[in-house]
Amino acid sequence: MSMFDALRKKSYINAMTSVSYIGEPIYDLELRRSSDLRTCSKSMLREWMNSRWGIKDQFSLNKKLEWLFYKGHRMEFTQLSYLLSTLSHDKRNQFIYNLPEHDPRKIKLYHVNQFMGTLTSAGIAAFDYSLYMLLSQIGVRLNYRKRDEAKAFYLEVAQIAQSKYQSWIEFIQSYIAGMYFHSLPQESDIVRDRSYTLAQLITQKNSAINSVEWNIKLRNAEG
Repeated sequence: MSMFDALRKKSYINAMTSVSYIGEPIYDLELRRSSDLRTCSKSMLREWMNSRWGIKDQFSLNKKLEWLFYKGHRMEFTQLSYLLSTLSHDKRNQFIYNLPEHDPRKIKLYHVNQFMGTLTSAGIAAFDYSLYMLLSQIGVRLNYRKRDEAKAFYLEVAQIAQSKYQSWIEFIQSYIAGMYFHSLPQESDIVRDRSYTLAQLITQKNSAINSVEWNIKLRNAEG
C-alpha cells in the first residue's frame, strides 16, 4: 500500500469518526459543561465509557462493538419503522399520542415518525457505524483493544457504510436521525444544537468530511 493510499484511508476513518466526536461529547447536565472526547483524560473517558455505554473492560467493549456491528440501534429503529408503516399518517400520530408518557417507546416512535420518510433503506446505520469507530478508538487509548485489530475493523465498517449510503450527506442525515432516536427527552436542546453543528460539516470547505470523497476505493488498495 502506498503512503498516499494509507493517508486517504486514515482521513476517511477520521472523517467518519468525527461525526461522533460532535454527536457524543461528554455532557454533564449538572455542571452544564461540554468536553471534546479527543482532549479528555483517560480517567474521564473510563467514566464516560462505563456510565454512557456500560463499557469497563476489554470484554464489555468487544461485546458492545459486536452488537453495533451486527445489530445496533438500527434494528429497533427498523422494527418501529415497520410498525408505523402499517398505519396511516393520522393514525401514527394518534397512536404515539395515546402512549403513556412513561412508555420508553413514545419518544423513540416520535423520532422514527419524524425521520422514517427521509432516510434511505439503511435507516440510522450511520449512527452505529460512526459510534463503533469512536468507541473502538477510545478502547485503544484505554488499552481495551489492540490498535492493529481495531484498524482492520475500521476499514470493514467503512466499506459497509459505503455500500449503504451514496454520499456524506446521506451519512450525516442518517447519523442525525440516530442521534435523535438514541437521545433522552431532557437532551432535546443539546441534540438540536449538535444537529446544527453536524449539518455544518457538509457546507464547511475545511471540514473532515470534505477532505475526502465518499466513494474512495478502500478495497484492494495494494493492487
